[in-house]
Amino acid sequence: EQMTSRTPRRSFEVLTTSDSVKVELYDNGVFDEDSVSVIYNKELVVYKQLLQTNKPISFYVKLNADIRRNEMIFFAENLGLTPPNSALMIITDGEKKRTEINVSSDLEHNSVIYFIKVKK
Repeated sequence: EQMTSRTPRRSFEVLTTSDSVKVELYDNGVFDEDSVSVIYNKELVVYKQLLQTNKPISFYVKLNADIRRNEMIFFAENLGLTPPNSALMIITDGEKKRTEINVSSDLEHNSVIYFIKVKK
């Protein structure tokens, strides 16, 4: 409940024709001990993992074509040594289209990414 009770600070939309996308999260700039969780369509997909600059947190998500926007919440578990908790999110779809997004979160706000599946 705590993960969904924070206010979205920034939202981003990613359009894709793919059925799934690969997501990679890196600590943005300098390693400062940020930990994150990620919720995708109300399911926990990453739980309290440490962001690193040299090795990403990497996972795939399947897009549900039946809903208009597939929702991913970037949730700060802590603020690290230099607030806010920030990351570079690299999204790669099946067409090898790459999108980079700088996301950040604190203990009151989340970044939200909406994936929208479009027809070719």
